Amino acid sequence: MHSSILCLLALAIPALSIPQDELGRLSPATLEQIKMFSDEHITSTTVSVYPISIFALWLLMYFSAQLVEYLFYRYTVRFRKMSFANQRTSVMYVLNVFYTTGAFAIQMACYGFFRSEYTVWNIRCLRVVASLVTSLYLFELTYRVSMRLQMLTHHLSTVFAIMFVNGAVVITQDPSMFLTALMWLFQATTEQGIFVGLLMYRFKLPVRIVPPVLKYAAIQALLVKFVFCVYTFAWWGVAQARHTSPMEVGFSVVLVFALSLLTFTQFYGAWVVWKLANTYEGKYFDEADRTRGNSPAMLESGNGRVSTSSSSTGKVPVLPEIKTVFT
Repeated sequence: MHSSILCLLALAIPALSIPQDELGRLSPATLEQIKMFSDEHITSTTVSVYPISIFALWLLMYFSAQLVEYLFYRYTVRFRKMSFANQRTSVMYVLNVFYTTGAFAIQMACYGFFRSEYTVWNIRCLRVVASLVTSLYLFELTYRVSMRLQMLTHHLSTVFAIMFVNGAVVITQDPSMFLTALMWLFQATTEQGIFVGLLMYRFKLPVRIVPPVLKYAAIQALLVKFVFCVYTFAWWGVAQARHTSPMEVGFSVVLVFALSLLTFTQFYGAWVVWKLANTYEGKYFDEADRTRGNSPAMLESGNGRVSTSSSSTGKVPVLPEIKTVFT
């Protein structure tokens, strides 16, 4: 009788290759528990699940940061003269451009959501984008030396929103939430111009380049985020504002609060970037350098011209911290 039970339980666990001699040492109760484990339905809300993809992406970003830092040290003078905090900030600008561009490209594979076409492939792509953004923001929280309150609020609210929407989709099984999540993630994957402009700002590139790039990035970020913010609110009002269950009520509260908070920080950040563009030339270049269009980075490379601001003190001016959500 005992052997019959073991055989039946072993047949019921085809995914587990248990040798026959091992089966003899396991009790029926143990095999029953193993069967329950193999039949368990694992979701993103399962507390005991091990998030392999998040940790793998975290390691990838760590090695990417080390590579970028090495290349900057090896090939740029300006980076070596930055403070440690500004070096870390500059490296994160590069990582943000690279990984958010990749996430944006993957988002394009989810265009079927706008036609209410939900496929396994599209949903998996959306999950990859969410994992990329979450890993990037969490890595930045640990990699950066310090963070402004605005940026900390932006990152934490974004990660919390991703977690909550993911859980809401699992619990409510509402496919319309995939489009909400897709449009919400565009808030985090359309900031490349901002990061490129701020990287130029840190490296003190020529006056004729940096202000136009910063102004363009501020306008582009403002318009794109405003469009997706309005679209997200409109779609939520049409498809999700039903409030027939506690989870739907919670989803509505989180969406309105988090999206309003994110929109405020993005508008504030665009305004600060615009102000940086207007003050860039007057703060860091003397009249001769503005006329020639040179930058301290060019002067340090030994082109025969010396800036009066740097030669008089013997030091390269250090940029102050930028009080914005983007640094």
